[in-house]
Amino acid sequence: MQATRRTVLLGGVAATLSAPERRARATAPLQGLPGLGQPVEVLEDCWGVPHVRAQSIPDAFFADGYLIARDRLWELDFGHRRSLGQLAEVFGPAFVPSDTANRLVLFRGDAARELAALPALTQDCARAYVAGINARIAEVTATPSLLPPEFGIFATTPLHWDVLDLIRVRAEITGNTQTEIRRARLAARGALAYDALITPLEPVHDLHVPEGLDTAAISEADLGLFGVLQAPLPRHDLHATAEDGTRRRNEGSNSWVIAPSRTATGRPILANDPHLSFGVPGPRHVIHLTAPGLDVIGGGGAGMPGVMQGHNATIAFGRTNFHIDQEDLFILRTNPADPLLYAHQGGWKRMKQVETRIAVRGEAEQVVNLFYSVHGPVVSRDPTRNRATAVSATWLAPGANGLLANIGINLAHDWPSFREALRVHTSPTNFTYADTSGNIGWQAAGGLPRRAPGHDGLMPAPGDGRYDWQGLQPLEALPSSFNPARGWFGTSNEMNLPPGYPVEERRVSFEWRDGFRHERVAQMLDATPRAT
Repeated sequence: MQATRRTVLLGGVAATLSAPERRARATAPLQGLPGLGQPVEVLEDCWGVPHVRAQSIPDAFFADGYLIARDRLWELDFGHRRSLGQLAEVFGPAFVPSDTANRLVLFRGDAARELAALPALTQDCARAYVAGINARIAEVTATPSLLPPEFGIFATTPLHWDVLDLIRVRAEITGNTQTEIRRARLAARGALAYDALITPLEPVHDLHVPEGLDTAAISEADLGLFGVLQAPLPRHDLHATAEDGTRRRNEGSNSWVIAPSRTATGRPILANDPHLSFGVPGPRHVIHLTAPGLDVIGGGGAGMPGVMQGHNATIAFGRTNFHIDQEDLFILRTNPADPLLYAHQGGWKRMKQVETRIAVRGEAEQVVNLFYSVHGPVVSRDPTRNRATAVSATWLAPGANGLLANIGINLAHDWPSFREALRVHTSPTNFTYADTSGNIGWQAAGGLPRRAPGHDGLMPAPGDGRYDWQGLQPLEALPSSFNPARGWFGTSNEMNLPPGYPVEERRVSFEWRDGFRHERVAQMLDATPRAT
């Protein structure tokens, strides 16, 4: 192993950094593994990035799954257990609330039908990715010395994966449920005007209390299990991040794309800085996947097939967080004689009740009941007050999918196919785009609720039926730009709904990051007629 040395400026002082550099090496071909069609070559470059050479696109995604399991099995298994609600069986009773909350928000529809509705090639790639993970798990289970040391410390083994797990796992908490509670409590004290000092609304919007909402009865207890999902795990030494309010307020991503008319080479430039925190392991797994019809390289995530940010042979794609208010709290009035009945549309409806058993390390398993209303998961119940709270979330809607969208994006070859791949992308995201034909673009994507009249999503609403969601809005309801006249497009999490956008009709969001980063990017790009 050799050391690579380079000189950089740190605080204006020249400093020389040394980093170990590995020799590029070809690893043993992947072959004879369950779920793999033909042998796959893997070449690791001097930075440890695997370059996969497969003979079919599904086989390339098999290698993607196998290699992420080879390189990051503990991270992969931990995240999988957390999403499925199976941490308590490894870490003990303190994790039962997290397991309960995560099981509550698993997709409860027909997962097999959801998978079958995706393009056939996407289905094949998803199955191959899971088969690759399971092939590596089978290897390390048969030879425990190959297991990462964390499995020995906690005396556990990795979970087997099911392709339908990629459909069931949905939780992407992105909304404003905590601020919904805060606003209602301010309103109860006649102090709602103070909210403008804490979270100024953009675009300008008149804040009002939904008709029929008893703001005096609202408290943080209404968040219930949804609050558990938003809280750190009980063991801070287990993949928890530092809770630094100042850092969170200033974090964010930048991405910009420049047209050929404004670059020195006459080709478009796409730049993307996700501003992800340092971590061990790092937040992205970089990989290069090639097969006939596929040549994509970039950064992905453990448990999510494909590349999130990168490029293939014809298009490049970046992302920053867009803002869509994707979750709403609904306050249910329950029947004093039967707390599983709630008032809805002039009558009583019964909550659906699902029993689940949670294995707990060192203790007997716990039997937990999960409840659902027409709005979605019931996150809190208080029969003594004839009250319950349910959550509607775009990411629980049929047809939404947060884990398989990358496959279509990686296979896209032009602007129309790229946008089509974004239809199932649930997480609110600014996608920047460039292609080898010289086109650039921006498309905001993510599940956008169609709220009832009189509800803007900024406070809890009565769950009696008058404020129920009316499905999701199509991708075309979100803003986009293709080959803008300005010659570039940039996004830094700022309020970027374009002039004339029907804000009050579509009610995307009224809460955004401060625009100072975007202002500086715009300053620089406008002043650079020939970017390099």
